[in-house]
Amino acid sequence: MIVLDHFAAFTRLPIKINDIADFILERGFVNRITFHGLDESPDICAGLMIKRRDRIPYAIGDVADIAFSVRMPVPVQRLVLAKELIHVCEVDGICAATKAQVGKLVEEIGIPLTALIEIAKLSKQLVTDHSGLLLSIAMLIPRDARVILKRLLDQGVMGLPEIAALARVPESFAGLAMKDGWENVLNFVCPD
Repeated sequence: MIVLDHFAAFTRLPIKINDIADFILERGFVNRITFHGLDESPDICAGLMIKRRDRIPYAIGDVADIAFSVRMPVPVQRLVLAKELIHVCEVDGICAATKAQVGKLVEEIGIPLTALIEIAKLSKQLVTDHSGLLLSIAMLIPRDARVILKRLLDQGVMGLPEIAALARVPESFAGLAMKDGWENVLNFVCPD
């Protein structure tokens, strides 16, 4: 996926949501992205992206409207926003795995209990969107940054709380990205 490939070499964290949005705009996936913070429970709407055609002066442009719950902690908001931004640039068939296959893979790699608890707090739609969730983690903890962080974690120089704070993601999701075999999961979800 082009957006993951672009950010894969980034090692400076945190990845800014606006940088992801700017890349998507520069590549022409849409002409405009708008974010709408909602004072709704994440049970009702954790995140939602709607693409629409907008008539702007002298042209018609594609707009991505992204709504998200402001009642979630900022690290969770970032995860949800990254997931919705990934959906903006998805093309049918770009990520080959079915929801069932990805769900089985997620079960096999063993999501840490703390991550399962965090996921359960999110909307049902987000819980069932395993591939989007995994890709959003990969976006916020890019491949090259992960290599460095994993080495520091394995050496005991950093712990998961520090990695999560650096990437500005929930600790449980940082733990998922630091698991052995993470690259295999991403290759399965979105093969080259």
